Amino acid sequence: MTAHTDNLLRPSPCGANSPPIMVVNGWLTGLELAVFKRLARQEFCSDTHRRQYRSKGEALCQDLRHHDILNPVAEERQGPVLYEVGVPLISPITVARSEVPPDIKGRLQLFMRPAAGAFLLQWAITWVVIVGSIWCAEYLHRPWATLLAIFIVAARQNLLALLMHEQTHWLASRSKWAEYFCELLIAYPLLVTLEGYRRVHLSHHSGYFTDNDPDYVRKQGRVWTFPQQPAYFFSELLRDLCGLSVWKTLKSKAVSESTSLVKAGFYPPRWLRPAFFAALILGLTLTHMWKIYLIYWLLPLLTIMQLFIKWGAISEHKYNLVHPSVEESSPLIELRWWERLLFPNLNFTLHIYHHWYPTIPASRLPEVHKLFRKAGLVDDRYVFHGYGAYLRSLVILKP
Repeated sequence: MTAHTDNLLRPSPCGANSPPIMVVNGWLTGLELAVFKRLARQEFCSDTHRRQYRSKGEALCQDLRHHDILNPVAEERQGPVLYEVGVPLISPITVARSEVPPDIKGRLQLFMRPAAGAFLLQWAITWVVIVGSIWCAEYLHRPWATLLAIFIVAARQNLLALLMHEQTHWLASRSKWAEYFCELLIAYPLLVTLEGYRRVHLSHHSGYFTDNDPDYVRKQGRVWTFPQQPAYFFSELLRDLCGLSVWKTLKSKAVSESTSLVKAGFYPPRWLRPAFFAALILGLTLTHMWKIYLIYWLLPLLTIMQLFIKWGAISEHKYNLVHPSVEESSPLIELRWWERLLFPNLNFTLHIYHHWYPTIPASRLPEVHKLFRKAGLVDDRYVFHGYGAYLRSLVILKP
């Protein structure tokens, strides 16, 4: 059997009574993709097959790949070429967004407003932790204290990036001063710009998993295809930890106005960014703080922070899918208390709600989740309890 086999019929992973899977001229057809999407929606699987669909679906993928049918998967339209089509996630939310009960929709309306107070409080706490960690490390003057401070700073740099994401949606404030505040005190220190990231991220929302979604187009290939062999998975994370992905990450955080679906709506003067870095260089020189800056800011930003960025992206979406819904491509992860302490992420693991209701600040997403739980709209079988549970779904474990 070869990749050029015409009209090859395969049994569905759900059994003989389910639609067959067809490969025409070596490429997966829309019928197969529909089968995988229906698997996630549980439209025709029996209870037994539904529980086992992941392993059977993966076995099917392995079989097709073995015969050079699945790898790579090409689409007729112009756009990203998927390394391998994955199996959609089963939605932990038991209703579609349009089917959310009116009483819950009414309560959600109360959350849809900027939260300047929560934003400023989180920003202030983050900088207090950063400064305090650096001061303690310098006071103790021990290698372990320095390493611990570098980790804590990187985790808080990631938190600052997520605060920038909040203002990308104007969830701190719609005022021009809030834009400049975020630009000067969050984005520039992280070597990015608010307006560049806004164009990328809002295009991701508007063109979700299409050719117009910069994140979807960029996050293809083997590194974004799951599950993976553990050795490959951790080797890629090691590359990020060593700073080998910094340039690619920085380039991905900005697109031009002419190529994005969404306009930034914020255009600071061109001299502002050079002036910021000129002032930074002058300040570090006059205060003799270059060592502090390089060790405790730039080093974690270029290394451990990149690891946080990669893990955050993996935890937000499963990218090797074709035209999935938000629920089929976004895991719902409930973090343990110690995970929230070590890896603060502004509730980003409740990512389905963010895409359903992008005008709700991240600080209120746990309340949204509680509303859905209380109404019986969350199927706990398909919720990942902690990063460990989600990690186990990403790697191929030997039996």
